[in-house]
Amino acid sequence: MAPLSTTAMVNMLKSAKYSEFSSSVEDYFRNNDADFGSAGKVVKTVSWYFYENSVDTSWRPRVIDCVVKSVEIIIDNEKSTTVIKEILNAMYHILTRLDKHDRDVFLLARLGNPTLRLFNVPSDNKTLVPLAYNLYGLMWNFTTSFHKSVKTEEEVVALVELQHTALQLQMLNSASENFSYPKLVNKVKQMSLLLAAKVPALSPKKLLASNLVEILQNPVILNSEDDVFWDLWKFVIDFVIRFNQNHVSQDLMNIERVKEPAQASSVLSYFVNLRNDRKESLNISISSSKQTPGFSEHFSTVLLEAFTWFYSEIEQSLSKLTKEDPETLSSLEDLLMMLCSRVKQTDSVSKASKIINELLRLELQYGHEKIKSRMSMIRKLLQCQEKLLEKLLEKKQDSTSFGLVGKLALQTYGIGCQVFRLKEMDTAEELIDFSCRWTSKHIELDPSSSSYTAYSRFKLLAEVQYKQEKYSEGACSTALAVMYLISSQLTDIKMQEKLREMSGVWMSIRVKWRKQEAEDRDNINNTVIHFLRSNSAVKSVPSSVLSRLLVWEIGTYRNVYQDGLDFRETTVKCIEKLLEVENTKTNLALVLMEQTLMFWLNDNLEDLETAVKYCEKAKSILVTINGIGSLYMGVTSYLRFLCEHRLLQFQILSELKADAERKLMEGRQDQPGVNEDKEMEDDGTPNFAGLELSVQNKLAEFLEEATQLFCDYDHADIGTWYTIRNLLDIQLAVALNLERFSINSNRLLEHIVSLSERFEEKEHLILTTSQLMHHITTNRLSALDKICELSSGLEDGRSNTYLIYHSSLSAAEVFMQSSRYADCEEILETILKNPYVHQNTPKTFFISAKAKYLASRLRYMTRKPTQPIQKSRLENLDNEAIDHLTIFEQGPVELALDAYKLVAQCIKYWEEDVRLPSRQCTGLLWQAPELSLLMFDVIQHLIRLYKHISLPRYLKAYIKKGLEHAQSHCLSLHTCFFLLELAKSQLLCDDEEQAFIQLKAVEDILEDLLRPGGKSKVDLSDDDESGARLPGERNRTASPLLYRQNFLPPKFIDDKAGCSCTHCSKPILHLVLLNYFCCQARSLMMAGELRTGKSSFKVFSTILPKLEEKYIRATTTFGQNSKFSLMTFMEHKLECLVLGAQSFAQCGDTETASEILASIKLPGSSAEAGHNPELDDFRVTKEMEDWIPTMVFKAIEIKDSLSRLKNASAPIEDIAIKTNLLAISSRFNEFEGQSTPTTNRLENRDARAPSKRELPSLGVGDPSNLAKDLEKLQIYNESDSPKLKPKRGGRSRIKLAKVDEFTEPEPESRKQKPKIIISEDTPRKFFKSKGPKSTPSKLEASQSRKVLSPIEIKSKKVTTKKSSNSVYDIYEDDSDMVSNLKTPAKSVATESTASTSKRSTRTSRKKEPESVKKPEQEISLKRSTRKATKRL
Repeated sequence: MAPLSTTAMVNMLKSAKYSEFSSSVEDYFRNNDADFGSAGKVVKTVSWYFYENSVDTSWRPRVIDCVVKSVEIIIDNEKSTTVIKEILNAMYHILTRLDKHDRDVFLLARLGNPTLRLFNVPSDNKTLVPLAYNLYGLMWNFTTSFHKSVKTEEEVVALVELQHTALQLQMLNSASENFSYPKLVNKVKQMSLLLAAKVPALSPKKLLASNLVEILQNPVILNSEDDVFWDLWKFVIDFVIRFNQNHVSQDLMNIERVKEPAQASSVLSYFVNLRNDRKESLNISISSSKQTPGFSEHFSTVLLEAFTWFYSEIEQSLSKLTKEDPETLSSLEDLLMMLCSRVKQTDSVSKASKIINELLRLELQYGHEKIKSRMSMIRKLLQCQEKLLEKLLEKKQDSTSFGLVGKLALQTYGIGCQVFRLKEMDTAEELIDFSCRWTSKHIELDPSSSSYTAYSRFKLLAEVQYKQEKYSEGACSTALAVMYLISSQLTDIKMQEKLREMSGVWMSIRVKWRKQEAEDRDNINNTVIHFLRSNSAVKSVPSSVLSRLLVWEIGTYRNVYQDGLDFRETTVKCIEKLLEVENTKTNLALVLMEQTLMFWLNDNLEDLETAVKYCEKAKSILVTINGIGSLYMGVTSYLRFLCEHRLLQFQILSELKADAERKLMEGRQDQPGVNEDKEMEDDGTPNFAGLELSVQNKLAEFLEEATQLFCDYDHADIGTWYTIRNLLDIQLAVALNLERFSINSNRLLEHIVSLSERFEEKEHLILTTSQLMHHITTNRLSALDKICELSSGLEDGRSNTYLIYHSSLSAAEVFMQSSRYADCEEILETILKNPYVHQNTPKTFFISAKAKYLASRLRYMTRKPTQPIQKSRLENLDNEAIDHLTIFEQGPVELALDAYKLVAQCIKYWEEDVRLPSRQCTGLLWQAPELSLLMFDVIQHLIRLYKHISLPRYLKAYIKKGLEHAQSHCLSLHTCFFLLELAKSQLLCDDEEQAFIQLKAVEDILEDLLRPGGKSKVDLSDDDESGARLPGERNRTASPLLYRQNFLPPKFIDDKAGCSCTHCSKPILHLVLLNYFCCQARSLMMAGELRTGKSSFKVFSTILPKLEEKYIRATTTFGQNSKFSLMTFMEHKLECLVLGAQSFAQCGDTETASEILASIKLPGSSAEAGHNPELDDFRVTKEMEDWIPTMVFKAIEIKDSLSRLKNASAPIEDIAIKTNLLAISSRFNEFEGQSTPTTNRLENRDARAPSKRELPSLGVGDPSNLAKDLEKLQIYNESDSPKLKPKRGGRSRIKLAKVDEFTEPEPESRKQKPKIIISEDTPRKFFKSKGPKSTPSKLEASQSRKVLSPIEIKSKKVTTKKSSNSVYDIYEDDSDMVSNLKTPAKSVATESTASTSKRSTRTSRKKEPESVKKPEQEISLKRSTRKATKRL
């Protein structure tokens, strides 16, 4: 058959006879398949035609098939480079037409492979390289532009073939300068991934995987550099795993350049199956023994990288394995750890570390129940990860490596927490310690990382070590935890909270350690700095952090810890170390303040003197410090107050103790060993120095200064020395002390509330709001709602229980003052029935005491009768359960007494706690004034109750208890208050002389306030007392030497309305003055000094309205409840008016008494005649009838008595006198001389001497002290006239003159007197004088007493030396002796004529032989305490 004709083929194509052209070519080559010449003609003819024309779409594939057939014939038969080159040029034109005009991807792919094969025909194809590059460019450009529009699987497959041909054509040009291996590899990667993702069908991916293996086998790639080859090889493996092309795994491992173990293909297949979640293939076991050849780094790297990217897809499957098939997961972990151990490149190590982190995270999913069984695998993973990170950090330190370190620490910490839940402490410590080490490393590498994370991990480590009794290691971990906590960026509130938590951990470790190694004092007393530096992980710590750590440790020891331990030595070490680390002015001042607090708590006299100097030094330093210096100055002022107050307490208590050691009252035997052969000496100092009002005001200045500083400071920076809880404790203590000193504290309390809200301190917020609610006059219920809301949000806990009950008591008090008695009763009943309040703790005692105090007030105000206890209940109640009686099954007195006992026990507990180092905390600072305030409330309520039921004996007892408490706490006004109450009780018993003693004490205390008036002679005769006297009756005019100092009202009484000076702002001062002038008038009238007494009562009437006005304004400003406070004043006012009227009536001035009583208006009464215009009307309200029914009834009773007296036919007094004259014994005693006193003699009413009631004394007393030592009376003195004692310059106690100074010696001619031997069984009552009124019987029966003694007032009279066995003579009374008696008022005269300056008086110090040296402690006590008073 003739060869194909070019002309014929051209004509057919021009005529569009494509079918004829194709048939002729096909028929020819079917019989002539070796005619490469005709084949060349076909290719060239088609190329010529395609250059300008396009074949119809329907015939184009057939024409292209003819070209492909022709090219294959040429490839098989033609070897000429020239011919091949021509054919390639022709092919280029055909491909160009298909690319630019026809855009037929299938035909291009069809022509691609034959075209590529043409380059392999010549033995030397260097001349063909330019053509290869042109063809590569054509095909690659078509691929990159056409892939966006492909949609079908067939199009993707065609495009994959074309892309593969183009890449192989590019590799033919590898020797060209334009060729780049990285570009080639990138093109392979990008286009392969792009095309593989076009359709989900598997055929394109399968073709791509085969093409990629073919490319790897290409000599150009095989001979390339390692980076190029292994990069592309790893990509192919990744592609195989990613697209599940496991069929090429073996081919990949068989590539000449790849030298992997035989298991490599299996491992690759394993990862392919793992990637596609083929569970049946996940149980492969890969051995990591030494006999197994190791995988290459490249293979390991690519597998790890593949696992990294597909891990997120199989994570859920792996998580299921933790529950379903842990062994399979262990196999995978072994394989991955083996692969991770092979990597060396930085990036590969980083990826391997990430994988281990993920595996550790998988281990966490086992939960704490199964984590124990996985510990061996976890340890392998941790060891592997540790090695990887060490490699990584040696080569690269960037954010990635830092993050890996942080993740390792995090995952290990999580596993450690799981193990900790299992209480596997050894394993937990191992894991958490591993985590803490890498956490420290992480912070060292990246200082910006969170220090708070390190704090939490070291804290848990410390707890684990504590449970294992590794106290030294635990202390070190705690120190590190606090160091990281201080370095964190927490807010002040969170920081304070976390530091409190760490203080608890620290103290737990230190306490247990000290008990375990009590003898090793060197180690157990080491500071936190020592433990911090003992850790090798800590290289350098800034001095500011070290200083803060020491400050934290010092503050930790201010908290309560276990009894029996003492960390004061450690505190001193911390202070010393602090000044070594950072010796700044601020630290120096704070150290002085801390030592001051320690000295006050230790309660050593000399230390307190030093503490005062420390305060002065600290204040001088803090003045120069701006900002927080003001806050610390406030604390310094309060500490100065504590020390000065305690020094005054030392002084007062020493005086009280010395007074108790004085000789007993004259006429009694001394106790054995007391004051034997000793005489008292005069040191020229006043008694009880420190109780003056001026001293109290000076003390209050420190509190007011602290208040001003605290309120002016915004507390934006509270510093580090004191926690916010310490500062709130101190400020609350200042506020309560202000109230104790009767100073308004509302501003400071409001400031504390604001501060507590800002720092979220609920405890102080509740306590302060409760305290402030007592001073709120409006919106009390809203404040109560706030407290209830805060209480409801408290978590369960012992301390929170106390707060809940505290807020409940506040609610009960509000309800009671609002007359909601049922609600108040319900709350109090609930509290008292709860077992919590019956526990033996100070807090529960306080709650129970206050509850019973309020219950007593409730019972007193409601006036309901006591409910009887049911017999069935009473039979079942034992001694312990009797406290569970309901409120209305107990009387108000019973409840009040229980409250008093509980408060007294609380005070005792406080006094013990404040001296025990283990219980010393800042919370004790405000508990003391709180207990004092409650004690005063309870005692005042008891006084009210005992007045109500008229029990003077018990009344005096509790008044003296209050007086003792006020004296021992240096509270001048409270002391005056109780002294006046004591004076009123003495007047109630007709003992005006003791009342004068108490009034003199009040005058001494108020010396700087009261204005001295004129000195009036004591005259017991009055103008209206004229008439004939009976024979033997003496004139009652006192000695001209006896004067009484009168006092005028203070100047501030006349201050303008609205004055806010110190005196006008103290309600208790107004009550003191009110009672003082009333008691003074009553005492004078009872003593028979009517003129002076009436004058004093006139002064009282004048200042009464002024005091009332000032009291109301002061209580309003003070913030007290206006209704309750006004009721208190009205109670005292009514009492003064009624008792004043009674005094006038007893003195015979019934007209004045009627005028006073006429000013008292009962509810519904109209104006009465005879009303004194100087007295304002006093309206008795319904509330007063409930509150002070006794006084109201007494007013009514006296009114009725006066009314009956006016209407009587004869004065009662005259009847009594006449009746008295009828008695034979009275006539004999009055007119026939005096006789030995008898016990049945009637009182002489004519002389108007006060009649003493037969009341028992306070307590039984010592029988040995009840017998009188009559030898000391010195009845027979050689002097004919009394010897006046020299005036003393100090404030003296009222003392009567000796009996021998106003008696004459018995004439020698008198007969021998009968002897009476006095023994301890002789009753004291036997020696009461019952002689005629003209004799100084009252003076003989009275004793000189210490002015301010709290319970027993002893005599200070200097007596003669006591004899052991004394026999005393008692003679019959003689009229001559009576006529020679002198006035018995020398001591009163001495006091009344003394100057108002400081006077020398006697003290308890006794003269001792010079050879006996006084103890240094006594000398120091006296010197220091006197300095305290002088300083103030």
